[in-house]
Amino acid sequence: MKRTIYTRSDSTAKQLPDGKYVAKIIDVEDNPIRQYLKLDYEICEGPHECHFLQLYEKYGQKFWPGVYYQGYSASAERYYGDFLAALEMSNGGFVFDSENEKSLIGKYIGLCVKNETYYNGNGEERNRVKVIYPLSADQVRAENAAKEQITSNGDGQYLPGVLPTIPVNGAHAECSTES
Repeated sequence: MKRTIYTRSDSTAKQLPDGKYVAKIIDVEDNPIRQYLKLDYEICEGPHECHFLQLYEKYGQKFWPGVYYQGYSASAERYYGDFLAALEMSNGGFVFDSENEKSLIGKYIGLCVKNETYYNGNGEERNRVKVIYPLSADQVRAENAAKEQITSNGDGQYLPGVLPTIPVNGAHAECSTES
């Protein structure tokens, strides 16, 4: 079977827009020598739900495109603390046990992502989605709901400074992606 080659021109049409998303962790690998967690994630709410699964299936990629690397060395302590706080706030009552990284599978987290251009080993220009920082899933939901809040006359203008009331422990959307 001939595989479709994932080219730069194809990628621009299907890029995940820069922004904040609610994601579900679908796999975790620990690298204790380099002191980081490799987290495979999927967008699980909103118009870009299951974005990476669609890319994976369409282009027959050999790797999962939604990846977040989180260091836990002494020099990354502050960022690791931010990651744990966002994770625990997104999954009420969950406390991460660092001895069992697989307990992160199925957990939700908010992620701020940005597209980044890079050059591969062959000098070809490519694009990847880079996680800029984690935040709570409820914070992402509140910000997204605020963006959707428009004036009553339907002219498409946002009401300044209006945050809608949302449940703190609202129902989480399920992503159809299997780990």
